[in-house]
Amino acid sequence: MKNLGFELNDLFDIAQVDALNLMSLQEDKDFLLMQRQNGRPGIMLGVDMNIAQKEKRANERLKMSEKRRKRSYDEIQSLNAQVEMCSSSESDVTEDDFNKPGSSKMYVKQPTRGSIDFITSKLAAALDKCKISDRDAVHILISTEEALGGDVEKLIINL
Repeated sequence: MKNLGFELNDLFDIAQVDALNLMSLQEDKDFLLMQRQNGRPGIMLGVDMNIAQKEKRANERLKMSEKRRKRSYDEIQSLNAQVEMCSSSESDVTEDDFNKPGSSKMYVKQPTRGSIDFITSKLAAALDKCKISDRDAVHILISTEEALGGDVEKLIINL
């Protein structure tokens, strides 16, 4: 019975016949020779440095990604808090202040295309946070409204 086990061990020696000729590192050749001895005394020690470095870089990238995600989340929370503070406080500036002689009329919001003003301060803050230009924001908002099946002509889409 013991001989049968030894024959199975020899049967599962799956190295190539000319493996010793193909190997360039002496350490690899020594390991293969030890594996071919009775009882297979050869063992693998140490760490594969290439894999260890790849794993280390992957862990570092993951940590950096988590830091960026946390920082972005904190910035969004901060912006939301600022937007809520701005929207909750009453403004001392009235529309009449802009209509006085000598004042700029460009700040008076006059609907030219529609009558529904749906751009909230939170939406404007989100677009600013994502660094979307006013021109791109208009394209995105119009496309979104059309995709939802709404009438774009009813909306005020000036930023």
